[in-house]
Amino acid sequence: MNTFTNQRGQILIIFLTALFVGGSSLALGVVATGKDLKEINKSVKVHVQEPSRQQKSLVLLEQWKDEAKERKKDYKKQRKALVELFMNYDADKAAFKPTMDELLDFDNRTSERLLDIQYGLRKNMTREEWDKVFSDV
Repeated sequence: MNTFTNQRGQILIIFLTALFVGGSSLALGVVATGKDLKEINKSVKVHVQEPSRQQKSLVLLEQWKDEAKERKKDYKKQRKALVELFMNYDADKAAFKPTMDELLDFDNRTSERLLDIQYGLRKNMTREEWDKVFSDV
């Protein structure tokens, strides 16, 4: 057996975990913060007192939620393609490359977007507010 065949089960576990948990985690905001978006929203409403900055932060969190809904559709599609490949006994390493490349690109774009939102939130909060909003992380 070659190395790829030996590791195929481990790769399956990693990618399926990333797809199943990652997709729902994105929707909850857990990937980047350890808190779900509802908790973060409540915390922003409590700890960011200045109305303009609070509103901008809440808009960013709403974008996060909307982004998650869109990404979830992509996750489902990619999860299905990956499962089909893993279930295909005859699929060779080359068959996985396009799907893996797509997954990595998707993950990079998602991470970039989360960072954009995170830095937008940071820009709208003082250090003290930030520490209070994310204190339980």
